[in-house]
Amino acid sequence: MTVNPNDIYYRREIVPPALHAIGPPLCAVYGVSAINFGDKGNLSHTYGYHRSRDFILRSPDSTRGKSDYSIQLGADKGGDDRWVSAFDFTPGAWGTADNRAKMRTLTQRLLDAARARDPRVAELREFAGTLDGKSVVTYDLTTMSFKAPFDSTHLDHLHGSIFRGMAASDHGGIVSVLLGASMADSELVQALAWRMDAIAYGLDEVRGGPTKGEKMWLVTAVKAVLAKSDLSPEELAAVEAAAKEGAAGGKELQLDEVRKVVDEELDEAFKGAADSDS
Repeated sequence: MTVNPNDIYYRREIVPPALHAIGPPLCAVYGVSAINFGDKGNLSHTYGYHRSRDFILRSPDSTRGKSDYSIQLGADKGGDDRWVSAFDFTPGAWGTADNRAKMRTLTQRLLDAARARDPRVAELREFAGTLDGKSVVTYDLTTMSFKAPFDSTHLDHLHGSIFRGMAASDHGGIVSVLLGASMADSELVQALAWRMDAIAYGLDEVRGGPTKGEKMWLVTAVKAVLAKSDLSPEELAAVEAAAKEGAAGGKELQLDEVRKVVDEELDEAFKGAADSDS
């Protein structure tokens, strides 16, 4: 059974911005595309943290309903009914030895943090990955033990379930653990994660983390370059609208026309500077 894409409960699911913010720094550090990170479940997800509580309890496509394990704990009864509360990350090329090696590292980092009761992973209910590149492991932080492993796709992608009541909280701690940062470096990594989020979604200021509200000079500078380009007011308005829609929907601002204009303007600027120096 799969989810009907026209299902009203599926369509009105919300991915909290804090959940989106996990993705950009991971993708940047591992040099992979934004599509290597996911949060809202695809149509094959009919239960669990990739679906909202609203969907699980009300949708005809929900396969476990009120017995779904992801809505039983007190920590999973808080927050907005429409929030999804899980993320996936593929650190390399699917199925390759390189990807499996990176998966082993990421999984081990989460396991070490969980066993140490590292406060940076306090909002993490469970995770799934691989410790040897051959078998899947799934670890439940509520019992501090391994559970029945998820399917074999988790050899190649890391899964993390966040307690539903904490889905909109800052997850920079999880990012810092995944990137191998120490507790001492955690705040710096969290700041980086939220700055990457602002760049990815074209935001004028940081929307979370220790530097929340910080003005993003890089984003505003790019917008200033665009404003001086040959784009019409209507085209500029479309760029701004796309940025806002991306920030709301978790879609990174990837407009070829914008990149083309920026490249052309920078080339012209540096060319002029070189001419003036000669």
